[in-house]
Order: sequence, then structure tokens, then C-alpha cells
Amino acid sequence: MLYNKLWKEITRGDTLNISKGLYHTIYHPRLVIIPLIVHVIQTFIGVLGIYFGFTLFSIDTQFPYAIPVLNNEILSIYGPYTNNWLLTSIATIIMLLIKSYALSMYLGAMKCFLEGPDNTYSILKIAPYYFKRMIQFSILELLFSSLIIQLIHTLWPLAIIVILVVLLFSLTPYIVVLEDTTVRDAIVKSPKLLLTNLGALLWIALVSLILTILLTRLPFANMKVEYYIVSLLYSFIGTTMIFAVMNCLYKSIYKFSLPFKKVKKSRKYFPPLWIAALLLPLLGALLVNG
Repeated sequence: MLYNKLWKEITRGDTLNISKGLYHTIYHPRLVIIPLIVHVIQTFIGVLGIYFGFTLFSIDTQFPYAIPVLNNEILSIYGPYTNNWLLTSIATIIMLLIKSYALSMYLGAMKCFLEGPDNTYSILKIAPYYFKRMIQFSILELLFSSLIIQLIHTLWPLAIIVILVVLLFSLTPYIVVLEDTTVRDAIVKSPKLLLTNLGALLWIALVSLILTILLTRLPFANMKVEYYIVSLLYSFIGTTMIFAVMNCLYKSIYKFSLPFKKVKKSRKYFPPLWIAALLLPLLGALLVNG
């Protein structure tokens, strides 16, 4: 009886996080546009790799712990693996910079939306503020992801241990943005914050996993239709879940507020932003075969 009551309280609070994430995702379509732009760019670079003989080395942590960009391998966009390391390195660095900038804009915008009116702060001005720190985190993520991939093919038990350890520090970019702190300080704080909110984060991750599995099991007429629908829904669902994580952590660690600025809210950009969000996946769909 006590267990059931406790479980209901936990899931009720976590469902509120997801509900708030859904509300803000619908109300702020610019959040959905950010991962869509990144995904289209990644697809474009991947297609270039097919023609120029290189492979984009891209490690995409599944949401709700990173910007929701669907792996192109899932959509069978990339061609056979090639070992042109010069072009691969250049493409990987370019994509790392793009994702770091997008993540800065993405999480920074969510923080502003949590704290005040949606049109008080420009997301274009937010991105440069966190950019350098997100690059530092992205480099660390890339290095550890590469290590894990190597260990999976050689010493898989050790790879599992490393994955569990790395998960303790998965909240680093969120802490960087929410507390406006350094990457080093965020890494130190991440394990404690993760364990404190473990129940809520596991629930959000479970819902994310179920929705992702259902999404990837949908039947599609061809690759272009698959790309469009999966990219759009994945960005929408992922943004909802990441905002849920931000809301959960915000309530747990938020210790200060930005200067209050009363503004008159305007919805004049709401329809065109959602139209842009619906059209963006079409650009990527035009690049794929099928």
C-alpha cells in the first residue's frame, strides 16, 4: 500500500514535468525548429560523404540527455563506411561545432522560458554565451563515446562499467546552463543531482524510450515519407522530454532569477514558426533516396 502510494506520487510529479514540456513545445515552436535544422544539416553532410568518400563520425546520445537528432544510420541514409580520415575529421569537427551552438541555443532558450516571458530574451543572443562551454562538453562526450565504442568491440564488460560511470555526468550541459557555471563545476555536481532526481529522470527516460520504439516501428511507404514523419515527431517528442528534464532540474537546483522584464506577449510568429517546422523536414527528405 505504501509502495503504491509512493509510486503514484512520483509518477504524478514526473507526469507534470512531461505535461509542462509538452505545453512549452507546442507554445514555442522555435524549440522544435532547432533540432530539425541540425538534423537536416547532418543529413546534408552525410549525403556529401557518399559522393566524396567520407563518413561523418557522429555520436548522438538519445534524448532526454541531448539535443534530439535522429541518427541517420537508423534511416539508412549513409553509404558504406569509408576511411578518408581527413574529410571525416573535418566533417566531424564541423558537425560538433554546429551541435554545440544548437545545444547552447536550445537549453538556453528553455531556461529563459522557464524563468520568464518567452520574448524577453533572444535565442540568437543566448547561443554565443554558452557556446564555448558546450564545445568543451561535446569534446569530452565525443572522446568518451569513442572509448566506449572501442571497448564494446574488445572488452564489453568494461564498456558497461564505463557507460554507467559516464551516465553519472550526463546532466553536465543542463547544469552549465541552469547554474551558469563551468563545465568542470557541472561535472562535479552532476552525480549528486542525478541521484537526487533519479526517480523522475528514469520515468522521463522510460517514456522517451517507449515513444521512440513505437516511432521507429511505424510502417512507411518509402524513405522520404519515413524521413519526414520520423524527423518531425522525433524532434517534437524529444523536445518535450528534454524540457521535462530541464523543468525537473530547474525545480531542484535553481537558486537565482534573471532580471524581471515585463513585456507584451505576441503570438504573431506562432503560425509561421510552426509552418517552418513542418517544412524543414522536407529539405532533408529531398536528400534521401527512396
